[in-house]
Amino acid sequence: MKFNIIQTSNIIWLIILTTVACSNLTIKQEQTIIELQRDTQLTIQKINTKIKSNPESILQNSVSALDNILEYTATVKSDPSKFSLEKIQAYILKINIVNENMERFSDLTLQTDVSFPIGTYKLEDLSKQGRNSIDKLTSKIHLSTQEMAKKYPHKQIKITIKTIGYTDETGIIAGGRLEQKIIKAIPQTISNSNQKRQQYNQILSKFRASTLNQYVVEHLQQQLLDIKKIEIITEIQGLGEKFPTKKSTELPYKNKDPRRRMCIISPFIEIIP
Repeated sequence: MKFNIIQTSNIIWLIILTTVACSNLTIKQEQTIIELQRDTQLTIQKINTKIKSNPESILQNSVSALDNILEYTATVKSDPSKFSLEKIQAYILKINIVNENMERFSDLTLQTDVSFPIGTYKLEDLSKQGRNSIDKLTSKIHLSTQEMAKKYPHKQIKITIKTIGYTDETGIIAGGRLEQKIIKAIPQTISNSNQKRQQYNQILSKFRASTLNQYVVEHLQQQLLDIKKIEIITEIQGLGEKFPTKKSTELPYKNKDPRRRMCIISPFIEIIP
């Protein structure tokens, strides 16, 4: 009887040990999770460095996706049954795409001297230098998209073009065409003069951002006719009199500082799983 109890006890312990061993990650799996976590953290650090000069950069959109990857690595460490090679491969692709975008592109900032004169927003108002700068960026997006299409021939490509507009605190001429256009774009005007000026400038900055966004998208559509699986998404922001981020070496912005009259174009190319 004593022998049977010992034998039964040994069998139970063997089952427990086997169950524990099966629930743990293999050395290779553990190394994969560690590398995924490290690469994700490094990529987030690079993004944070990039967006210091432009917090509104489209790269900001990638942070939440990368945070999800970190959450996944933590989950797998506590619950090894969640390990999925297919999911990890998709995450690695996402990290690679983000890094490729950071290597290929820098957000294009169009200062006032190469963008729009005061009180204007139409394409014909855009300076020749501004057009040339945008054309160079568009060509770069075109070439990068072609390279990505060759690299991932069976995947759909999504291009997102984000444009952000800023203004200084110059008032809009009352009764002019610009004011009439702005009034049509807002549900209700504000009576307070300062708030009204801010409201008008916010709309003006959005008009400018929209003009540049449309210019880039139309040129890309013409250039990318040979690529079938492609989608172009637009994001447009008018931030009006909000202060653009300035470097610590620059002098403080003034109310009508020309550096505040700028537009930023922020592109991102990705693969749809």
